[in-house]
Amino acid sequence: MLRRFRLRITSKLVVEWVILAILYGLSGKIGLLFVSLPGNITAIWPPTGIALAAILLRGDRIWPGIFGASFVLALYDLLTLTPPLAIVPALAISVSQAMGNALQPLLISWLIHKLLPSRALLTSINHISLFLLLITLGPSISATIGVTGFYLGGLMSGSDYVVMWLTWWFNSVLSYLLLTTPFLAWQCSPVPKKISRSKIAETIALIGSVLLVSWMAFGRGYSIEYALIPLLIWSVFRFGKFSATLLVVLVSVIAIFGTTQGSGPFVKTSTHESLLLLQSFMSVCAITCLVLSAAIDERETVETKLREANLQLQESKSNLAQLIEAIPVGVEVYKQDGELTYLNKTAEQLLNIKQGSILSAEEIPAIYKIYRAGTGHLYPVEEMPFMRSLAGELVRVDDLELHQKDRILSLEVASTPLFDERRTVVGAIVAFQDITDRKQAQQVIADYNRTLEEKVATRTLDLQRTLAELQRTQAQLIHTEKMSSLGQMVGGVAHEINNPINFIYGNITHLEEYFQDLLNVLNIYQEEYPTLPDPLQEQVDEIEIEFLEEDLPQLLKSMRLGAQRIKKIVENLRNFSRLDESELKLVNIQDGIENTLMLVQSRLDNPRNAPKIQVIKEYEILPEVDCYASELNQVFLNLLNNAIDALEERRWTVTSLGEGNSINPSPDLIHPSSQVSYSVPTIWIRTERVGNEAIAIRIKDNGVGISESILSKVFDPFFTTKPVGSGTGLGLSVCYKIVVQQHGGELSCVSTPGLGAEFLVQIPRVVKSSI
Repeated sequence: MLRRFRLRITSKLVVEWVILAILYGLSGKIGLLFVSLPGNITAIWPPTGIALAAILLRGDRIWPGIFGASFVLALYDLLTLTPPLAIVPALAISVSQAMGNALQPLLISWLIHKLLPSRALLTSINHISLFLLLITLGPSISATIGVTGFYLGGLMSGSDYVVMWLTWWFNSVLSYLLLTTPFLAWQCSPVPKKISRSKIAETIALIGSVLLVSWMAFGRGYSIEYALIPLLIWSVFRFGKFSATLLVVLVSVIAIFGTTQGSGPFVKTSTHESLLLLQSFMSVCAITCLVLSAAIDERETVETKLREANLQLQESKSNLAQLIEAIPVGVEVYKQDGELTYLNKTAEQLLNIKQGSILSAEEIPAIYKIYRAGTGHLYPVEEMPFMRSLAGELVRVDDLELHQKDRILSLEVASTPLFDERRTVVGAIVAFQDITDRKQAQQVIADYNRTLEEKVATRTLDLQRTLAELQRTQAQLIHTEKMSSLGQMVGGVAHEINNPINFIYGNITHLEEYFQDLLNVLNIYQEEYPTLPDPLQEQVDEIEIEFLEEDLPQLLKSMRLGAQRIKKIVENLRNFSRLDESELKLVNIQDGIENTLMLVQSRLDNPRNAPKIQVIKEYEILPEVDCYASELNQVFLNLLNNAIDALEERRWTVTSLGEGNSINPSPDLIHPSSQVSYSVPTIWIRTERVGNEAIAIRIKDNGVGISESILSKVFDPFFTTKPVGSGTGLGLSVCYKIVVQQHGGELSCVSTPGLGAEFLVQIPRVVKSSI
């Protein structure tokens, strides 16, 4: 906050100080015309509102103008008292009043900028409430400092302290309400581009009405002052908050003049009391206008957002309607009672029905002549797809036939229930298409296949064996080419990253040295020339050089750590791809496992439909193995991906470990070193010796497991249990080829449905070349 008060004095700023001081002094002289208490304390003090408006509009740098004007005005007032106050007490009281009058708007302005939006101070009721709270609490600063100064200077007695303090505080609050709010309203009110003649006429009528009522109330003494409130409300609704606050100021000027002349409903025996009552009334009018205008602004904001949302909704509806009408698929919409309410053009053409026809659910199969395929019977109403969807079911069937005069159409139908916000079924939407050509093609293919099978029945076994061998060879070729390309890409990327990151990492040290040298030169320069020219000092303050001295070393340290991390990732990628090594080489199998885990780390941390997967590793100390490292890494990658897939397919409920939540592994499976709850997705990896001539790698998960009926097929080419598009069925087949045929090892799987699966990879320590 101290930095905000650093002033760079310019001629423009000095001119602003002088103008503010003149306005402050003139308005203060006007306020002194209504002095009614000891120490020249008045019920009307316009400078307070002018000071806060100036700081909010021009910034904190304007405060010296407030301080100077307040000091001169207070000193002049004290020296002209009868009898005049001595010079030393007068100076002390004047300084204290000037400090209070300058500090008060500074604090209020700072709180407003902290708590309220800069361009929307008066546009919501919450902001208005907070603004009123700030201008109510803020005046206690100057009131306390000023009245205490008068008391200590002997200008008042202790019995008058409370009355004078309340008067000072009240005139400050009123000044903020009547004089500061017009400036704020002007700042946040839009400038009208063009004013119509009717608007000008309405403005003249409004001002004339206000002047007439004000003259009758405060000039002629009629008690019709409350007739001003509807006029002010009129101004809020029709002209906005800026016009309304100006009218409040205009009425206040007329009312003050009339009241001081002894005319109006607020005239009392004391001028002080009369002015306080009048200002209270005008404050109520000002607050009413502010709150009402904020409510109007909030309503307009909500209406604008609602209009935009409605436009977007209408556009979305239009686009959706056009899409539905254009697609070559029939679309129907049914109400909850089964009544057909909508169908698109394609549906009209297929069903030969016009839009607007109203049919009940029971009539639809008979009228449309919808039969169950291959039966010759009408499709049961209760089994119609839309009826099942009205019961909350998602339906997709292709056993419907539409019987027309000259042909029979086979239909594929998908039906979805429609829900309201309470998840209650309110209807169903049905999409269907003509699949007659597809059915006929399928039938032709089926007949041809049947004929072909009959002709080659005697050669089926030979063909199956040949096909199986071709599939295995094809799978190996496809996967080998795919992984080779992946390895080349990974190795190439690692190589391309390695050179620039080594350059960056190697130059960080030089950058630190160069920065330290520059910093030493700068420190010596600052010691030799402590006083800098203004432009240079301004630049030094702007860039915060002390912060740079502290932050840049930390930044270089972070760059060094990041470069080290990238070098480690590059090293892991090169180790995984093994492009810089011969095919058959002594390697550490556990390094290959770790490199592969790095590649699947993102899937371990963020699996689909499952908590984070934990990996438990139990490594024995193993000798290096002479093998095809890149191919074995492919085996580990496929097995780990399959384990993660199995964990993602299982439904997980994370609970505390207790009875029914923990399952002991099968004796054939890995027995981990510690009991782990099966409510946590886990992968165990264990390496071990098998005699002196072989090693084994076990990868086990606690996923869905594999049933006995398909366990014997998992290594067959193109066999998969995953949905279409999710897997090719080549992964485990290629693993088998690499482990068994290329390395002369063993690959087996043990699984219990619901408990998980374990894959055992066993390879000899020395692999004979397969070339």
